[in-house]
Amino acid sequence: TFWVEHPMRYFLTLVKRKFLKTHGAETTKGIAKEGYTIIIDSFRTNVCLFFSPQEIAITTLYMLADFHGMKIHKEQQYELEWFEELSEELTIEDILKLRDMMLSQTACEIGRGIKKSIAAAALSLKMKEETKERRRDETTSNVSSVNYSNNGGIDRNDSSGSNFEMVATNQ
Repeated sequence: TFWVEHPMRYFLTLVKRKFLKTHGAETTKGIAKEGYTIIIDSFRTNVCLFFSPQEIAITTLYMLADFHGMKIHKEQQYELEWFEELSEELTIEDILKLRDMMLSQTACEIGRGIKKSIAAAALSLKMKEETKERRRDETTSNVSSVNYSNNGGIDRNDSSGSNFEMVATNQ
């Protein structure tokens, strides 16, 4: 017999602890329903064989909080990261890897919405980086050519083609 512990128990505990006080009962109930859908949908993949139920619960809450633009705050200044309560060795990189695995074969509507949101954010980031790079390239190509003359001045060509000279004087 093969037994898999269900992540829903851990997910509901996290949702109650992290959302009920700050976001209210209705929002918390909606997050819980969406989380249930994602967790059930995750059983279409093999993540339950490679990750603990705690890690699946943490990743589900992370996805939903990110998707809905909600912050998960620490209750005290020196508290561990919110997800370290259930899994001390889990890192943000692990959460992102698990998120991608869970969403790879998603069939639920909320999962598809999260996938689209992640793709849109990645595209936006790529476009911002390309714009930044293009502006940097334009800035470097617009730098005028400057030649220093033997007498310490700077020779430049003006638009009429005639040379003029600026001589630096020490005072």
